[in-house]
Amino acid sequence: MGQSAGSLRAHRRLAIFTLVYLVVGLGLTVTSRELDRRYKTEVGLVQSVYLGSVSEGELVARRTGAAINLNIFDENTDLPRRFFSVTWRGVWHLADDKVVDISAGADDRIAIHVDNDLILDRNVTTGLHTVSRTVALSRGFHLINIQYEQYGGGYHLNAQWAPTGRAARPFNIETLFAKDPGGAALSINRRLLAFRQLISVFWILPAVLFLVLVPGPALLRVARRTLPRYARRTVNVWRWFWKAGLDGTSLMQKNTLVSPSPARLFDRMQTRMPSVFIHVVFLFLSMQYCSHFFMLGNLDSHAIRDGDPAVMNWTLQWISHALVTDPINIFNGNAFHPFANSVALTDHMFSLVLMNLPISLVLPGLWSSYNVLIFFAYYLSCVGGYCLIRELTGSRQVAFWAGIYWGFLFFRIHHIGHLQILSFQWIPFVTLYLIRFLRIPSYRTALICSLLFVVQGLVSWYLAVITSLILIIVTFSHLRVKSLTGQHARAAALALGVCIVSIGPLIPPYVGSFEDTRLARRLETADFIGDATSLASYLVPPRATYLGQVRERDGKGAPWIWGERTLYIGYVPLSLAAVGLIAFLFRRRAQATNTTESERLPKWTRDHARWITAALVLVFAGFILSKGFVSDEWGMRLPLYYLSEAVLFIKGMRAPQRFALMLYFGFLILSSFGLWVAVQRARNKSHGTMVVAVVSLVFLFEVYPYNLPITPAPYQVSQLDRLVARYQVQEDQPLVVLHLPIHHRPNSRYPMAEAVYMLDSTVHWAKVVNGYSGSTPTGFLDNMGILTTLPQPDAIAKLFELDINLVAIHNGTPNQQRRELLSYFGQQRWAQITATKGGEYLVFIDPPL
Repeated sequence: MGQSAGSLRAHRRLAIFTLVYLVVGLGLTVTSRELDRRYKTEVGLVQSVYLGSVSEGELVARRTGAAINLNIFDENTDLPRRFFSVTWRGVWHLADDKVVDISAGADDRIAIHVDNDLILDRNVTTGLHTVSRTVALSRGFHLINIQYEQYGGGYHLNAQWAPTGRAARPFNIETLFAKDPGGAALSINRRLLAFRQLISVFWILPAVLFLVLVPGPALLRVARRTLPRYARRTVNVWRWFWKAGLDGTSLMQKNTLVSPSPARLFDRMQTRMPSVFIHVVFLFLSMQYCSHFFMLGNLDSHAIRDGDPAVMNWTLQWISHALVTDPINIFNGNAFHPFANSVALTDHMFSLVLMNLPISLVLPGLWSSYNVLIFFAYYLSCVGGYCLIRELTGSRQVAFWAGIYWGFLFFRIHHIGHLQILSFQWIPFVTLYLIRFLRIPSYRTALICSLLFVVQGLVSWYLAVITSLILIIVTFSHLRVKSLTGQHARAAALALGVCIVSIGPLIPPYVGSFEDTRLARRLETADFIGDATSLASYLVPPRATYLGQVRERDGKGAPWIWGERTLYIGYVPLSLAAVGLIAFLFRRRAQATNTTESERLPKWTRDHARWITAALVLVFAGFILSKGFVSDEWGMRLPLYYLSEAVLFIKGMRAPQRFALMLYFGFLILSSFGLWVAVQRARNKSHGTMVVAVVSLVFLFEVYPYNLPITPAPYQVSQLDRLVARYQVQEDQPLVVLHLPIHHRPNSRYPMAEAVYMLDSTVHWAKVVNGYSGSTPTGFLDNMGILTTLPQPDAIAKLFELDINLVAIHNGTPNQQRRELLSYFGQQRWAQITATKGGEYLVFIDPPL
């Protein structure tokens, strides 16, 4: 008892220190922002974007405060992606006299002027080459003018400088200004920057100490206790596997759980599963939310029928098809012809494919199984949140709230177009079995935990990394070194082996995709992706909610529904988390005066302290990781940058905001403990149920999507693709189809309609030249740029080069081009034109020898 009380006091002191630390850090951060608002001189150059060349092109965008990079094209999808120019003008400050090396690499041209002198002029139209020059510059401000021009194909820019003999570095935005700010303003800027860096260290230090000091001794102790035992058994490892193969119960060593009989298992499920009423509520709410995205009476419908949802649906259907017909070429999708490995341009969602296979056999239509998986993402998330918090608190009422919170986060509405991101329903289940394994190690529990992790990890690489980080934090917060045994190590090794064997074979195609596509740009630009989120990202309600609409009417503005910064948590879980923390930190230690009051007081244990610690670390880590790779606001590289240096493919994660899932998971735990305190303090069970009901309803009210700019509608496959299916039946090999119009144009919007061509191809599985994704294969945009000029000779030559059999001319094709195409193909003996009732045309090409 003394040890338990001492442990509780230690955890209490740690929790109080953590709360004080957070309050002080928040105060310093708010103070820093207020000082910046009042005294900081705006840094950054004047950036101008032109359609065409700088001298002759049309100005399409201009902003002040820009760094020397091309991030503006990631932020504004309306800007052209080819045949454009960008300039940066302003002043550059040097603190001392220096001899510096200025270098630049670009695809295509870049020119750098310093003090009106031409320093660099790289004018190579192919490839990415770096040139440099050494110049002597005096202390003070220097005029700087940078001009970049893109002539077609990909675009890239990398301008750097360094004192002679040192490693090159990007131009620090803190030294760039639109105009000369003067010495006094520069001094204030420096002090404010130093203050921000101090605050950054203040925030980062606890995470570093946690990650270094906590795991180190624990891992050392585990190694000392388990490695010798493993060394003694290496000789007999074959016998261990032999026994495991003959009799599965041999895996259950002494001091572990015994596998229950079916009758006992059924009884356990009966007592642990939520009641029918709770399931009915979860099912009803899941259907209500899903009704915003598809028609419940017509599953072959959807509210967003192009762009990302169409691509994810195509991926789902293609892998389901290839898994049955040609599993060796499972990543070689039928889009982006002639480029292989096209599925690696997005998440493969392999575990969702396994669910999709039986569903698609029962439900016809292109969207039916996809919509059912959205429904399961909602419903299973509710069940997962329920089961985890039921295990933590023992309260079915609090678990009901957890299911509501985890199932209906607004984060799901934001990612409704990304099935692979909103399907994070397995994270609570993985965490649940991890905790059971840490309590009583067994091969059965370890295998279930690893299989659940594989199921979650094979949905998305984002979710694989996020789930791994959650498990690491929960593990170290619950790690009791004295209770670790060799059974823990053996079972954990088996679980790790299952994960590696299951996930490992799917990694090489994605590694290859960085080499063969424009995804490589993400590896090169990780230094510039930062400040992806802020506190406002989590606190300001989006326009789709009622509170967001009120904010819009007041003229304050609210985030757009699908902006990457739309990470609204909700004030209900925030309030409950505060209640839980306050109750834990200032819990009553004196005995109650009567039995009734004593029964209503929360019974805090060491497990509660461990969970609260884990939740606080999850909130902190989620906020820091979601902020991005670097931070101009804090003037430093963030932990995600160093994590990406250790695990290279993390640099390809262009949306670090998705790491906010860790923060949400932390608030799931904290808010549940806050509600648990309120339920414990209630007069009776009915009052506790009423509190949970009111809290859940208020939360649903503040995150409910009242005003979505989408409406579900039935989906119809295009007549041309149905006609292609008839041609494909008659052929032994897949035909190659080009769809017109091509939406990949220099001055076009984000070409989301290309995704419809991909989705409709699932009715015939012919190869499609068109494609849409977050990136494109190398050379793809060049091919599409040539093909947009059909029927010009170069485009006809490209038609034959790519072995295109069919040209589908849709109604969206410009009338002038349509007339020219029909006139040209109508005169060729090797072309046969078929018209549809809707006025569309399919040209069958039999190229001459």
